[in-house]
Amino acid sequence: GIRFWETPEYSGWLTKQGEMLRTWRKRWFVLKQGHLVWFKTNVVNERAVTRGEIPIESIDSVSVASEAAAGKPYAIHLEGALPARIGTKYLVADSERERSQWLEALQKAMRERTSTST
Repeated sequence: GIRFWETPEYSGWLTKQGEMLRTWRKRWFVLKQGHLVWFKTNVVNERAVTRGEIPIESIDSVSVASEAAAGKPYAIHLEGALPARIGTKYLVADSERERSQWLEALQKAMRERTSTST
């Protein structure tokens, strides 16, 4: 398995919608080795349980989402063949700066996936 607690490519708080209830919840997201996973807290060690995962290869594009579309400011829109259980295609950052950094990290991870799979 991937050791998500060791030197992630990027990590931080993002808010996502729940799969069933559609309530917005803040989760600690970690990007590493082609996987975007999330945890309930930012205490990520070998005992931490992942709450969900999006394989980077299932994302076709990431972009800035309008507040009108996402219902919240600083949202990121994920497009692609995302696993149905993820429920939402919007991830919401706490600030414009955080959103930019996440977009950059996700786009970089997507480029790296593309170059390794061809």
